[in-house]
Amino acid sequence: MKLIQIVNNNGCSLPWLHAEVNVSPKHILPCCKYENGIKYDRIIDAWNGNEMTSVRNDFVNGKLPAKCWKCDVAEHEFSYMKWKGQSLMYEVNQYQDVDVVKAPVSINMILSGVCNLACRMCKPTSSSKFVEVIKPSAFLKNLYNDKVYAPNIDVESLRGFFVNAKSITFSGGEPLVDDSIFDIIQLANTESANLRTISFSTNMTAFRKDVIDYLKSLNVIVNFNVSIDGPKLIHEYIRVGCNWNTIVDNIRYLKSLSSKFHFGINTTQSALNVGYIPEFLQDIEKISTELDLKIERIKPSSILETHMHPASLPQHIKDVYIKKLSQAKGKSTLTNADWLIDTSIELMKKPAGNTELFIKFLNEFDLVAKTDYKTVYPEFDF
Repeated sequence: MKLIQIVNNNGCSLPWLHAEVNVSPKHILPCCKYENGIKYDRIIDAWNGNEMTSVRNDFVNGKLPAKCWKCDVAEHEFSYMKWKGQSLMYEVNQYQDVDVVKAPVSINMILSGVCNLACRMCKPTSSSKFVEVIKPSAFLKNLYNDKVYAPNIDVESLRGFFVNAKSITFSGGEPLVDDSIFDIIQLANTESANLRTISFSTNMTAFRKDVIDYLKSLNVIVNFNVSIDGPKLIHEYIRVGCNWNTIVDNIRYLKSLSSKFHFGINTTQSALNVGYIPEFLQDIEKISTELDLKIERIKPSSILETHMHPASLPQHIKDVYIKKLSQAKGKSTLTNADWLIDTSIELMKKPAGNTELFIKFLNEFDLVAKTDYKTVYPEFDF
């Protein structure tokens, strides 16, 4: 049987082509929707191990694996398995035999939680600075049920995993300051003869020069997907410790180094920025013009936790925001601009909110971060 036959039979090619890896702790998954990570000592052993083999066999036999239940949706609804699985088929030989399981073509790798910022939508597992900032608040510490893992990464356990890699995406923490990032990139480049792209989800406020110099020397496209969550004032409030001008200066510097360095924008939709999407788009357009920079994409993701969910805003504020966003549609030339607006409106209309919890979170984080939301959001009249 060929992979294309599985996809055409409403199955998924990801267990053959893709891996989501959390290196601290050591977990691997065939995709981000898969229920629970598979523990590993040597990652290539887990890739070829019993659970991944069982998942592949289920798809060969026309069954949906039990832990893939999140993709068990109606035909008209979004399925990550259909979207990602089918899009990856264009990157590989569609007629690859299902018995050929070398190593993943596409890898998303979450590094340690080492980070220099304390972003309000973050969590203890993803930012060492966040852990430090929320420490004085019992309320904030109790809000999260996350175990904080040591930042040590066993690079040797990854050996043999990159031999088939064409695309690798790193996130964290802040991957560009991670202690192990240089060694991992070097290993990947040594093992893979087919590596085409290396991507980073980055706050773009700091980076290791040795990593940048090494990336510049490689014959690959490097995508820096910069996290920006609003216009200057909003962004700096949300991401505690961030300086907007530093981001712009760092983009300018990296752009000057290599034509192989490309840039996109990641933005996280939350109660703290959905009302400022038009201003955000305007500031991104200003950066693009000022730096003569092509923005490859704007990729939104949504905060679903209740304490920062856009639906948790008071209703009268949501009404104002929704009217403002509706009037802004069609006015930006940036790719995905109207999609960002539409999803922000949709999030505010969901019944998932808890205004009391949102306000409590806002006040508690202001106390530990020594900030004041009233100087940033005059409409927050609570």
